[in-house]
Amino acid sequence: MSSANLQTWRKKVHSDPKLFIEFCKAAGIRPDVQGLIHWSNWITPPVEVSRFDTHFFLTLLNESHSDTQCDGIETLELEWLTPQQAVDAFERGGISFFPPQYYTLLELSQLELSDLKEYVRGTRTRSPAHLVPMLPEPKKLADGKLALILPGDEEYSPTLRGPKGRQHRLIARKEKGTFTEMRLVDTVDPRSSSRL
Repeated sequence: MSSANLQTWRKKVHSDPKLFIEFCKAAGIRPDVQGLIHWSNWITPPVEVSRFDTHFFLTLLNESHSDTQCDGIETLELEWLTPQQAVDAFERGGISFFPPQYYTLLELSQLELSDLKEYVRGTRTRSPAHLVPMLPEPKKLADGKLALILPGDEEYSPTLRGPKGRQHRLIARKEKGTFTEMRLVDTVDPRSSSRL
């Protein structure tokens, strides 16, 4: 499919997502939905003006996708990075993330490619605890940082509150609407980060 034709279809699908099926037929492709692994679900806290219920999916690519293009709406820049390279770039101030992206990439950076292949093959699965919707509960800290309290934390809402002493939170600094620093505090998961 030509680049111009692809751009036309992209605009159509952005305007009406139901046209994605028509695009697939026109392009002669069939998306590998069996290869998509539901990784996590994040919901924007109610204190935010714009709210989203976002699901993250994992898959692996078998070949180079050097012809991938940004759409100028959802994707503004494109760079292929490993999860750890992306976390490192964030920490250097080279790229910006929202907490769900940071958390997910930090989680993925702890895995080997062989682990990811097991998830895609179905020989390894996410536990139900990993698929609980993550609805951060913001809390201002004395030092001006923000704690995003996550399910399982001792301070989370009663329905998903963890035991006394259990922490599961992101500590962040937000400046002019951009998260400039983040670190994960997880007193149960030994892979948690002490970054920041």
